[in-house]
Amino acid sequence: QKKTEIQERSISLNYSEEVTDVDLSSEQRDIVRVIENSLVAERFETFLLHGITGSGKTQIYIEAIRKTLELNKQAIVLIPEIVLTPQTLVRFQYYFGDQVGIIHSRLSAGEKREMLHRIRRGDFRVVIGPRSAIFAPVSHLGLVVVDEEHEGSYKQTDAQPRYHARDVAVLRARLNKAVVILGSATPSFESLYNVQQGLYKYFRLGKRITQRSLPRISLVDLREEWKKGGSYPVVSESLELKLESRLLTHEQAMILQNRRGYSPFIMCQECGFVSKCPECEITLTYHQANHSLICHYCGYREKAPDVCPVCHGMDIVYRGIGTQRLEEVLNENFAGCRILRMDQDTTRGKHGHLNLLEKFRRGDADILLGTKMIAKGLDFQKVTLVGIVSADQGLHFPDFRASEKVFQLLTQAAGRAGRGSGSGEVVVQTFDPSHFIFKYLMTHDYQAFFEKEMASRKSLKYPPFSRLVLIRLEGKELPVVEQHAQAVASFLWKANKNRLYTVLGPAPSPIAKIQQIYRYQILIKQDKEKDPSLNYVRHILKEGLIRKNNIRNWPVNVIIDVDPMEIL
Repeated sequence: QKKTEIQERSISLNYSEEVTDVDLSSEQRDIVRVIENSLVAERFETFLLHGITGSGKTQIYIEAIRKTLELNKQAIVLIPEIVLTPQTLVRFQYYFGDQVGIIHSRLSAGEKREMLHRIRRGDFRVVIGPRSAIFAPVSHLGLVVVDEEHEGSYKQTDAQPRYHARDVAVLRARLNKAVVILGSATPSFESLYNVQQGLYKYFRLGKRITQRSLPRISLVDLREEWKKGGSYPVVSESLELKLESRLLTHEQAMILQNRRGYSPFIMCQECGFVSKCPECEITLTYHQANHSLICHYCGYREKAPDVCPVCHGMDIVYRGIGTQRLEEVLNENFAGCRILRMDQDTTRGKHGHLNLLEKFRRGDADILLGTKMIAKGLDFQKVTLVGIVSADQGLHFPDFRASEKVFQLLTQAAGRAGRGSGSGEVVVQTFDPSHFIFKYLMTHDYQAFFEKEMASRKSLKYPPFSRLVLIRLEGKELPVVEQHAQAVASFLWKANKNRLYTVLGPAPSPIAKIQQIYRYQILIKQDKEKDPSLNYVRHILKEGLIRKNNIRNWPVNVIIDVDPMEIL
């Protein structure tokens, strides 16, 4: 029978990276010693490793895995994005060779089946992958590492079960008397809260390895740029000058713009018409490559109009900036500059992200621009400049976590600069430089930001001081969806005899329609002091709503998401 080499087929051998042995700092050695003691004692423990970008968290993972293997146990390493797979795999293979296996969604059904079989058989003692890898069939689990544990991508939002891989990791480790390491430069507020409650042990790495300094961060006020030039610049004068200097010194730069496409929407200046998806309640994004408008939710597309379909006016303007437009501007401003764009449009192939990363690592490009996928965990020694084009994006979303998510993204992106021998610099473009998050971003003070946000969350009883349950109702007929949403809300109000929880809604979801499906939602907010495990809420939902009302026979789809990460 022909033996299938999954590793070669799943990530190819086209990506390579120089990996060298590292001497641990005294700080790292102390942390490793504590983790190893728990591993040897087979004592369940969860450690939160809060280390600034470039502080050597990965090396601590490696030492903990080394000890795990010495004890004849296996390890699972979770990463938030497939894009991180090649770098992570190369580093871990350097230390553990062919004991390392990888599993992710871009494997074919046959590849995944054989990979699971070989994990079950014990061929791979270290399994790496995104959130679903937490279910890998390892038989002697000793360690689970959750890298970038704050990332929302660890929560499954598009299908049942709506689990969070970090929570599953902690539960699976408890059942197996194993150790969990949660690592991040910007830990989730839930994990920091668990530290305060004594549930997790906390380690802090406050210095970059080999005495590298954190990058210098400068703010650019786009309002002032507008006043000077009379128009909104995609690339500010400051960022442009710094990019020029990097090109002259043959250093590399990374530019973050967390919106793909050319323009987020097009508008008629004569009548104000904006093209929207006929299936969803959102604007269509313009993609220049095929002169089309595309819905990023349902995939609907149509040819971009040359004249306004309403007033037949000719003054069609493209509003906002996507990665395609940013690429065009950079090509215009820097003739001969080699630019790679990394977003969902350029990484659709099985090895799309791998090929782009390898080109950039080899030095075949001067600038890597992309969406948030370039902000997470990538390590390129020649990158000395990071530019953030629209730092305000997402800051004013209808989401209590908006500031936390933006601060985490900006901090992670800034951390890509200065990881080699050269010092790093970050340029942050914003229309709102007085917003409080920039004060803490400039000083790399995540702890102070956390404390300020926690005070606000506590006063409003939002997580981590409460638990949320999102109930969403979806259907093709709006009156029917509204009627059943009202019925669910009424049931919850009547069941709340002891005022254990708060019911918010029903109300249309922030995105009220997707693919001709109307969406309403209800939010249950449960104070942790009254019922931290949601026992009563779970009981009434299961016994009173699901069984008694037999909602499976309703003409609407009812989705229940405990501890949602998104409420859109």
